[in-house]
Amino acid sequence: MTGRPAGETPPPSVLMVDPSLFSLPYDEHLCRALAHIGVPVTLVGRPLRTYEHLEPEGFTFAPLFYPRTETSNADWRGSPGRRLLKGLEHARGLLALTRRTRTERPDVVHLQWFGLPFLDRLALRRIGRSAGLVMTVHNSTVLHGAAHAAWLQILGDRRARTMFDRYIVHTKKTANHLAELGIDADRVTLLAHPPLRLNHTGGGEGAGPLVEEFTPKGRDSEEKPVRLLFFGSIKHYKGVDLLVEAALRLAARGLPFRLDVLGRPFEPMDGLERRVAPPGAAGRLPFDLRYTPG
Repeated sequence: MTGRPAGETPPPSVLMVDPSLFSLPYDEHLCRALAHIGVPVTLVGRPLRTYEHLEPEGFTFAPLFYPRTETSNADWRGSPGRRLLKGLEHARGLLALTRRTRTERPDVVHLQWFGLPFLDRLALRRIGRSAGLVMTVHNSTVLHGAAHAAWLQILGDRRARTMFDRYIVHTKKTANHLAELGIDADRVTLLAHPPLRLNHTGGGEGAGPLVEEFTPKGRDSEEKPVRLLFFGSIKHYKGVDLLVEAALRLAARGLPFRLDVLGRPFEPMDGLERRVAPPGAAGRLPFDLRYTPG
């Protein structure tokens, strides 16, 4: 690499693997930081959707997973046939990843998330013969503890989770969970989750202010209302149901506030929408269940 002193060992090359791009902003920032210090890095995932934005500054992007099922117009709910096709595409993506490691021979394969652990483990076993294996363990429980997780998404998780050379965690709770699995502490690095600069994705259909002006009425009108915003993917583990329950209790006490729930749901929202439908709550807890560009 130009500018490197003679005889200096070149930095290790990295394949950063996040099949479903569950943590795309994190992946992008990590790849960009590695590239900044001279590490050759490739982010491996799925095709980007129309509302997603990626700036591969100094690194490359390889969409090896889900070329058909994870397109811009794919419905996240899907049908049994589509879920089966996605599973087959995951296996195909693992084969493509294995071939890429064989031809490019990276020093490190860094996994962000499992897709199907029982298949991932088979591919990683082969990949690990020629590359170091690192995993960022974002959550201490499988699939964030989601109640609706399919058994195939859990099968083999424990065995797959223990086969890496090094681990990166963001909390002591996750580090303790790995210790319970028998993973030595010297293989685990605790790093605080860094702040992320979210890319501006532009306008697009439905673009506009995230929240509208809100003026409370009645005895609250003399007080400045507290403005609360929940935004991002709506999933079970994030506790939106608990947040709404707390907001309903505040509304019943007449406290001046507004809570906007804004984001794309990954679970049924009918029950929560019925909870906030009564006139006393509807104005304080509006739902906007769609992806909204930042």
